[in-house]
Amino acid sequence: SGLRAVFFSIGYLGSFVGPTVFVLSTLVLLAVLVRRQFFSAARQAVLGQPPGAGKG
Repeated sequence: SGLRAVFFSIGYLGSFVGPTVFVLSTLVLLAVLVRRQFFSAARQAVLGQPPGAGKG
């Protein structure tokens, strides 16, 4: 969870530019975190799935 906090702090920096940039940067970082958390090769390896099992 510490790494997630670092990522969202990067999104928070967008608030200094404006509210639209803040929302966009937060959504992009959220998409990156979801991809890393649920659709990574490391997760598939831990679950014992063959590589590429979750794709297509």
